[in-house]
Amino acid sequence: MDLPEVDGYLTKEGRNLHGNGYVFGDVGIFGCGASSPTPFHTPSEISETDIEQFLMNGYNMVNDAKWKIMVCHTPPKDTATDIIQNGMHVGSQTVRDFILKYKPHVCITGHIHESRAKDTIGNTVILNAGMARDGWYIEITIDKDSLTAGLKSVA
Repeated sequence: MDLPEVDGYLTKEGRNLHGNGYVFGDVGIFGCGASSPTPFHTPSEISETDIEQFLMNGYNMVNDAKWKIMVCHTPPKDTATDIIQNGMHVGSQTVRDFILKYKPHVCITGHIHESRAKDTIGNTVILNAGMARDGWYIEITIDKDSLTAGLKSVA
């Protein structure tokens, strides 16, 4: 959810996941760095249609990888990772539908800082580590036959 200048810099450096995918051995990582529209008019808000297109572009770059990791700023709707303080689910239906259709092994998400959680959609593990300042992070371990993913605390 960075400003356009950051997006341009990451693209120039070959490190931008927004609409891109990269394969490292058996692991493919792809993503979408923007969010669906919010009442707060935050930087990098895009339509649900654009979110789907960015995810599809990245997925197509990694679809032959054995293990697929999706990094999407906006969490999938109706999971433990998209709940705001008043209890409402505010995630993206498009992200949820994408996960149901393409079944990445892991979805790393954020956007809803107060919604640190681990959940699943089908066999896809959904992870939101919350705010970095709270000391949580995501750890994914992959060997040739298995993948495990979870939340960890530095404390």
